[in-house]
Amino acid sequence: MAELPQFERLNQAIDALLARRDSLPPAEAGELTALVDLAAELRALPRPEFRAQLKSQLEEKTLMSTTGPKAGETPALPTVKPIREGFRTITPYLIVERATELLEFVKQAFGAQELFRGTGSAGGMHAEVRIGDSMLMLGGGPKLNWPYMPTSLWMFVENVDAVYAAALGAGAKALHPPVDQPYGYREATVTDVGGNQWYISKDLSARYRPEGMNDVNLYLHPTGAVRLIDFVERAFGAETEEKHLDPSGTLVHAKVRIGNSVIGMGEGHEPYPNMPTAIYMYVPDVDAVYARAVAAGGKSLYPPADQPYGDRNGGVQDEWGNHWYISTHIREGAM
Repeated sequence: MAELPQFERLNQAIDALLARRDSLPPAEAGELTALVDLAAELRALPRPEFRAQLKSQLEEKTLMSTTGPKAGETPALPTVKPIREGFRTITPYLIVERATELLEFVKQAFGAQELFRGTGSAGGMHAEVRIGDSMLMLGGGPKLNWPYMPTSLWMFVENVDAVYAAALGAGAKALHPPVDQPYGYREATVTDVGGNQWYISKDLSARYRPEGMNDVNLYLHPTGAVRLIDFVERAFGAETEEKHLDPSGTLVHAKVRIGNSVIGMGEGHEPYPNMPTAIYMYVPDVDAVYARAVAAGGKSLYPPADQPYGDRNGGVQDEWGNHWYISTHIREGAM
């Protein structure tokens, strides 16, 4: 008889465990319940994003299990999720001199919803907005005591031409008009009032974006991009989903997944140069990831510390000048 495929054998094993759990003594059943429920839940996950969702759920359940009460102890208060509600692993942080103008630009050009505006720790404006399904942080202003760090963003929309026109109407400058690319995307590029570059895209083979991507994604153009991929793999456990090199070994395009977010990447060149970027990254254990990033060659900006806005975070700068604000959410209702 032919051997069953591995996934079918796994399904049968889960079914057997579910049936057996109901007949076990209470003590043994309690130990088995969490594992069986998790297995049953993960079995139903959609296949295109399986790896990312599996990793995220395992990290969250591991964090909760390590903080749970032991026998005889008083049950602890509910655990705060390490990623703040509405956010993902990676949030681009646009730090520019014309911060207020940038905030108005993304609302007019891209329909951004302003969720928060205040003063940041470095003395400039700090704002948070939602574009589609994605969060962005915006900051800066003329009084900022910190470097300005505009960046590149890869945005998926249903109508490239309409969004491109809206961006120009809001004050953006055109880098290239909408065009159908041979790799199956319709794309246009603009530079906004703060110096950020927006790659406005539609996947012509899908509803409007590829599976596993968000509406707004970070796109980096480092010099020596292959080495940056190696750094994020060692520092943050990144997984490279696509990697295309030219005959000289130079990176043309890559998609790198960190947690439940994707970062696009390609070698820096004109008119798309390396722009050191600020990246707010949520992880289950900020101290462990901070130590790992420093061990991988990152330079400490500041060690992990509890912040008044409800996150514990530490800062690391990589070789390319990117600032990684590694964070774990520890307290609700602080913003």
